[in-house]
Amino acid sequence: MLVAPLIVLGLLLLWSWWRWSDRPEDPLTALFGMAFESVLFAVVLWQFSRNFGPIIDGLGIKLQLTFQTAPAAQILTFIGAGIYEEVLFRLGLFGGLVLLLRVVGLPGVAALPLAAFAAALAFAAAHHVGPYGEPMRADYFVFRTIAGLFFTSLFVFRGFGIAVGAHAGYDILVGVVVS
Repeated sequence: MLVAPLIVLGLLLLWSWWRWSDRPEDPLTALFGMAFESVLFAVVLWQFSRNFGPIIDGLGIKLQLTFQTAPAAQILTFIGAGIYEEVLFRLGLFGGLVLLLRVVGLPGVAALPLAAFAAALAFAAAHHVGPYGEPMRADYFVFRTIAGLFFTSLFVFRGFGIAVGAHAGYDILVGVVVS
């Protein structure tokens, strides 16, 4: 049960040590800025999720979106899910696919969107497999694919920390604050 968190913690500590010279001069200001930016992106995605059903309904596709209420004790779970999913799908899968596609000679202009789309599809599919997976629903799958592309864009343009913060913030908004 502790192996996965220890591996992630070890990798993040190793990464921090390797990139020590890139640290901000004022880490407290950077932390507050990242927190604000993460909350902003979480609210953007949450607002999109609230309007996703009517947008798709307007296109003639029937949706039945339901939201489960989660207790406040689940906040730690949502933060952990944001961290693990970003490590797995953005750092690992997206980063690995970009590297692989570049190694086989694909230019970056093609490798980035292909890797982003593949990682987003895997992200969406992962929510529907295994004993805790939800039953497959096209509307959930499409939304999660779009969310995966959103988180990948944040990862590419704003960095890992913002992607994690926005992901965890969105999960908390949907699971605890709003439901």
